[in-house]
Amino acid sequence: MKSKIKVLHVVPCLGSGGIENLLLNHCKNINNNKFEFSFAAQEIKGLVAQELQEMGCKIYKIERLTVSPLLYIFNFVKILKNKKYDIIHIHQGIYSVPALLISYICGYKVRIVHNHFNIPEKEGILKYFIKLLELLTAKFGTHFIACSVKSAKSFLGNKFYSDNKVEIINNGISISEFCIKPNIVNVLELKKSLGLHNKYNIIMVARFSPEKNHEFAFEVFSKLYSKSKDFNFILVGDGLLFEYYKSKVINSNIGHSCYFLGSRNDVNNIINLADIVILPSLQEGFGIVALEAQLANVRCLVSDRVPNEIRLTPLLEHLPLEYGSDYWADKIYSMIPFPKNKDISEKIFNEYDIKFTTKKIEYLYSKLLK
Repeated sequence: MKSKIKVLHVVPCLGSGGIENLLLNHCKNINNNKFEFSFAAQEIKGLVAQELQEMGCKIYKIERLTVSPLLYIFNFVKILKNKKYDIIHIHQGIYSVPALLISYICGYKVRIVHNHFNIPEKEGILKYFIKLLELLTAKFGTHFIACSVKSAKSFLGNKFYSDNKVEIINNGISISEFCIKPNIVNVLELKKSLGLHNKYNIIMVARFSPEKNHEFAFEVFSKLYSKSKDFNFILVGDGLLFEYYKSKVINSNIGHSCYFLGSRNDVNNIINLADIVILPSLQEGFGIVALEAQLANVRCLVSDRVPNEIRLTPLLEHLPLEYGSDYWADKIYSMIPFPKNKDISEKIFNEYDIKFTTKKIEYLYSKLLK
């Protein structure tokens, strides 16, 4: 019997973010007779890691690079030396360099660098540091993937992209989970379990980290709330800034209308509660929740930093952050009662179906080892 292709996925964190959920969905749809996934992360917590372990995936903890570089190197080398993998797949864009160099030194021949971000332009000394990371990534990576055209161009530059050195593989979602019309009874039960008041629901699904721009989101909601008290703000996700914002907001004038749900494994059900989903990101490689919202026939307002290809239906609208929180609040208010679109066809989402994108990943892995 032919041995399985063993892949080590290297991620900064196994929490509840978009990358982790994408990898979880790949694990659920991959051909387990041909492929075996393991994971290495500097932080491990939450439901995704638990599900991966229940599926039989090995998960290894690496010391944080910023806390102890020597322990990080020791932990990672130990994993690479004790376990033999066919492919090292690193999901940190140009910030993959430390793991990339260690994989190279340990003799791994297939080193994939996957960019899930949109890397903004830097100025001053940071510009040269980013350039150095780009050069090292291009030299020591063997294959390169991005999740959108925008993330591909910001990854290693326009020329690298135009020379077809970066393959675009869309972030996939489980279409069947989001396109099913919600059961009214189930929706009412979920509302009751969350303690939601019978108001318009604004939902934001994002890790609590600076690039997701929660500060701006709360400004928008505060301005909106001053116009009308008929809104709930529901926040799904965890992250380093979760407790900071929860303690800051909970005692404010909007606190009793903000719901911090943390990490959830029923995002598809929660999105069906939404009247509108917002994503005011400062940078975004793809913005998969915006895709999920459109599939669920929910209006979506996203920043101009979110890639254009995410707009598959008229339900989604891009809005520049430079317009400010007042403009965003006015825009949301003008959209009441948030009408649905009756003409959405599931077919337009086919290239984002997790089954399709997983097949592309399988094909790539198999091709690289021929």
